[in-house]
Amino acid sequence: LEAKSRRRDILVDDEVVYGFYDERIPEEICSLNSFEHWRKQQEKDNPSLLHIPKTLLMQHGADHISENAFPNSLSVNGSLYPLFYHFDPGHNDDGVSIGVPASVLHSLPEEPLEWLVPGLLREKCIALLKGLPKQWRKQFVPVPEYVDKAMARMTVGKGSLMDSLATALLHVSGVEIPKAVYSDIQLDEFYRMNIRVLDDKGRVIDRHRHLNVLRERYRDHVQQSLQQAGSGFEREQLTGWDFDQLPEQCTLKKGAIKVQAFPALCDTGSAVDLKVLDNPADAHAQSRYGVARLLLLGMPKTVKYLRKALLKNKDVGLSVLALGSRADVVDDLLMAAAMDVCGCEAQLPRTQADFNAAIALGENALTARAQTLEKQLLGWLSQLVAINKTMKANKNALLLAFAFSDIKQQLNGLFFKGFFMMTPLLWLEHYARYLTAVEVRLEKAPQNPQKDKLAMLDIQKAWQKHEDLLAKQGPSAYAQNPQWQTYRYMVEEFRVSQFAQTLKTAMPVSSKRLHALWADVIS
Repeated sequence: LEAKSRRRDILVDDEVVYGFYDERIPEEICSLNSFEHWRKQQEKDNPSLLHIPKTLLMQHGADHISENAFPNSLSVNGSLYPLFYHFDPGHNDDGVSIGVPASVLHSLPEEPLEWLVPGLLREKCIALLKGLPKQWRKQFVPVPEYVDKAMARMTVGKGSLMDSLATALLHVSGVEIPKAVYSDIQLDEFYRMNIRVLDDKGRVIDRHRHLNVLRERYRDHVQQSLQQAGSGFEREQLTGWDFDQLPEQCTLKKGAIKVQAFPALCDTGSAVDLKVLDNPADAHAQSRYGVARLLLLGMPKTVKYLRKALLKNKDVGLSVLALGSRADVVDDLLMAAAMDVCGCEAQLPRTQADFNAAIALGENALTARAQTLEKQLLGWLSQLVAINKTMKANKNALLLAFAFSDIKQQLNGLFFKGFFMMTPLLWLEHYARYLTAVEVRLEKAPQNPQKDKLAMLDIQKAWQKHEDLLAKQGPSAYAQNPQWQTYRYMVEEFRVSQFAQTLKTAMPVSSKRLHALWADVIS
């Protein structure tokens, strides 16, 4: 009870318990045999003589420490996970712990864990509001009253706690707190669910407060478990869609545990492997490439011709960029073109019939689309050659060092090995304008290097947010998040607005708009 309520004053002192039994047990009873003989005789007349009343054991009532408020298990997506309570500030297990088998870490969602248990939810919400910066915190005084009003509008366990609390507070106060503000709140560790990782025998082998850390730590272990469980499902070196369907997810059995897995078509260059992965975003990202490879394998005559014809004798021109060999660039270009003309970007084919329909849709259009992308690439290469010449010939290279460094970073972010498949074709249409904006910047920067440097600061801050999140979550998460992709190219539009206003932008853009969009991305 004390561990659940995080109080040390519920149970009475040991002296009270000692006194209770000292009054009832005679002094001459001083061994186990004598005690048992005496007890049996006494309990014939008074069976509850040695039953200490619950009221005597407790200094305070504990009616609020119910099973509903402090459950012994948590149900997530139909599975029950055991809960444990520990009250010892500073201890690794302080607070509420959940036991999770290592093999299912990948399928456990984070949001249910944010809510802890009902008995601690109010305290956590109060701590969240008290952790806000002063300019926001002062909007909710007294904090407990606002929390009570907000909680009356919240459905426990539904969605993200942060989002639910922010929405409820907006209704009761009219004050909208930016999502980015919540992410900076520092909470005591016991307000975060402690995740105990269990092995196949139920023994604790690790623990952490952040699920993503454990997922990354045990990813190889999980993947190995999935491969063992899915050995009858996986196949290698497929050169055609000769299976019935590619489900988005499936359930595999490993011993007594049901494991959620995500089938994927993984490109190997000349074929694809059918595998099961632990992450839906990774499975989708891998399957994009696997589907693209099967599309090319399904149009052999057209693809054979295009591999010979595209970028022929352009090896030297391609050396301007680190895109790999001509064969690498052509392969990347063809895969992107095939995904586009076959209508597979909006929705991956999941059945053999869908795949065959995609081939029929795109086969006759592939050549024209690939040639269009080739023409665009050659145009960009011409602009890049001119940009590089301008920077090399500039007599104020030292004065413009920051601008040149920034431009090189920008170009590396636009052109890299595999960029055709990694860049939504919608945004490739704007590349020529982005390069023209760089040329305009190179004309203007020598006239006022300081102005150029100041304009660059806001851009770099916005870009760094993208880079940091990409390093943390990876390309698969980026590929699955349209808002994030929009943000990434809004940064390019912001560059145009700062350095080449006359070219105009594809959308309204400003530092404020970028900040607002980023708040949506990280939420």
